[in-house]
Amino acid sequence: MSQHGHLNSAATALLQAPLDERLHHVRQLHYFEYPAAENSLRELQDLVNYPLTTRPPCRALIADSNNGKTTLTMEFMRRNPTTLDAAGCPHSPVVWMEAPPEPDEGRFYSAMLTSLSVTHRADAKRERLQVMADEELINRRAKLLVI
Repeated sequence: MSQHGHLNSAATALLQAPLDERLHHVRQLHYFEYPAAENSLRELQDLVNYPLTTRPPCRALIADSNNGKTTLTMEFMRRNPTTLDAAGCPHSPVVWMEAPPEPDEGRFYSAMLTSLSVTHRADAKRERLQVMADEELINRRAKLLVI
């Protein structure tokens, strides 16, 4: 048995890779499955699969800093990627955005449009930004907004 017989073939190959390739791999964001995270991901996926209703359920992930909330939501996004339909239009079941630092509707809608890569004037009236955001979410058939 070799010195690295306990590792799978991908890990063994990485050990034999050049230093810069190993460093690149180590510095990447990695998601490690564990029961609590998988439970949270299942609950979030249930929200995506929930039928359209006037009062859809919601969830809040609450934890101290550096407990993996962002990593968990990035894994959720990876499992629910944006795809293109036959006409080349994006379909985004899950939309991720970062909330603005201050509670301001205009900035909120502008941040949402930015996360959707929609060109807009950040100083437009909040009503206009809301209409643009609503239209884009409908066009993309978004089911869940992660803030």
